[in-house]
Amino acid sequence: MRACYWRRRKHGPFVRYHRNGAIKERGTYKRGRLHGVVTGFRPKGDKSSVTPYVNGRKEGVVFRYKRDGQLRSKVSWKRGVKVGPAQYHWRYSSDIGAHTDGKRHGPWLIRLSTGERTEWVYQAGQLLGQERSYAANGQLVRQGQLEAGRRVGQWLHWWPNGQQSSAGSYRGGQRQGPWQWWHPSGKLARQQSYRAGLIDGTGQRWSEDGQLIAKGIWRRGGREGRFERWHAKGGLAATERWRDDKLQGERLEFDPRGRLRLRSSWQMGLPHGLWSRPDAQGQIQTAYFTKGVMTKAWSKAEHPLCIPKLIEGKIKRGSPSACAKSDPHANNTP
Repeated sequence: MRACYWRRRKHGPFVRYHRNGAIKERGTYKRGRLHGVVTGFRPKGDKSSVTPYVNGRKEGVVFRYKRDGQLRSKVSWKRGVKVGPAQYHWRYSSDIGAHTDGKRHGPWLIRLSTGERTEWVYQAGQLLGQERSYAANGQLVRQGQLEAGRRVGQWLHWWPNGQQSSAGSYRGGQRQGPWQWWHPSGKLARQQSYRAGLIDGTGQRWSEDGQLIAKGIWRRGGREGRFERWHAKGGLAATERWRDDKLQGERLEFDPRGRLRLRSSWQMGLPHGLWSRPDAQGQIQTAYFTKGVMTKAWSKAEHPLCIPKLIEGKIKRGSPSACAKSDPHANNTP
């Protein structure tokens, strides 16, 4: 660093250097304090900042620049505190608003490089009031209330084409109560209930053409009880049971024609017990698992009667005695 001194204090012009010898900062001191405009440079010589000082404190508009020379930020300061208009330009977004006593205050606009934008309101540095987000085409896509930076009350979402995409409520920043989602066409896509931010209750999903494709029960964020899934054009695709969000018991899979594709047994989320499936010739094959480990490889079934079938939408099972003989885990699998 090169500087002038007066009465053992820096006074007058100064220059700081990078390790490679290039200028790092250039400005002036007044009686030991920065005073006037201080300009910063990067090791390659490009300008990085312009900062005005008065008696050691920032005063005025501070500019910072990116490596490509584009503006990174433009912030107003008064007596060393951010006060007044400000704008920040990040890699994929820009924030434009104002500060009061060093904190964001009042309306702020956030613009994304994709053309989307969000309007926020700050009070003493915390988000408060209504939030609105818009798509690149200007269509409103999200609207709701904020308190202390957390979402509260009803929130609404829309697709860029103007159709509503979802609706529900928040409490303390967490989803609460019933929620609904819609396809871009406007048809119902999903229904789900929440409690303290966790999925809780019966959930259902529909395809674009209105066909029910999934239904099940959730408890405190985990799947519980029977779940059913259907093919897009109708017909049961799978039925299964869950306990503490883990597969438990029998799971059946069917093809669009209602023919069995796979029958599997589970215990606490691990394959356990008899598994069966038809091969390419329609012959039944079976395998056995013990706590996730296959103990018998796939082979031709000894007792095909134990294989369940889907008849007129109802599951018809074979002889219980035959199943017991063919499945060594039948009496031990819960």
